[in-house]
Amino acid sequence: MISVRNLSKRRSEVATLRGVTVDIAAGETVAIIGASGGGKTTLLRCLNALEPFDEGSVHIAGHVLAPQGAGVTPGDLVRLRTDVGFVFQELHLFAHLTVIENVTLAPLVVRKQGRDEATRGALELLHRVGLAHRTTAYPHELSGGQKQRVAIVRALVQHPKVLLLDEPTSALDGDTAREVSGTITELTRGRITVVLVTHHEALANRMADRVLRLENGQLLPAGTRSELMA
Repeated sequence: MISVRNLSKRRSEVATLRGVTVDIAAGETVAIIGASGGGKTTLLRCLNALEPFDEGSVHIAGHVLAPQGAGVTPGDLVRLRTDVGFVFQELHLFAHLTVIENVTLAPLVVRKQGRDEATRGALELLHRVGLAHRTTAYPHELSGGQKQRVAIVRALVQHPKVLLLDEPTSALDGDTAREVSGTITELTRGRITVVLVTHHEALANRMADRVLRLENGQLLPAGTRSELMA
């Protein structure tokens, strides 16, 4: 599902990623841990063409990315980001839209679904995360955990093949973080390929089938969930 080969990226002549190579199977959940500022988010953004890279290649969900975005058209990007969902650390919910409007926007605009179909899909997922009663609320009326679940539903409502998560519980208290991580696992386990970056090793061990560590711009194996839990 994901194959990265010799991925390298520099910022102002400083190497952020150094020859990153990794394979991630369909339905696998992989966590990437490491020090803050070490390039974890940069790697995630390269997988979704939100940032260009300098060398190497990315094959993800049937899409191929080359250095500096060579050969990728705007239409290619739309198709890529339909198949590869991204939940940002800052969430980026639209403040002027209600929960249901935030969640149905992409199906309506990108997938060209009818409003009834888009609403049914959104309500089904919102019900599964316990937010069916908050469809008319605006983001400022939601708790941190509720906002995070809305952002997850907004990514999943497009039925992506891959879900990328950037620090999915960083702003949440311990109980809420465990609740949100459980929601992600319930909705994705074995059905969607998930790559998450986090500085919380306990979260990585709890959620991921495999944990990788990013050190000096290179990915190193940290272990499988059973090895880490042992």
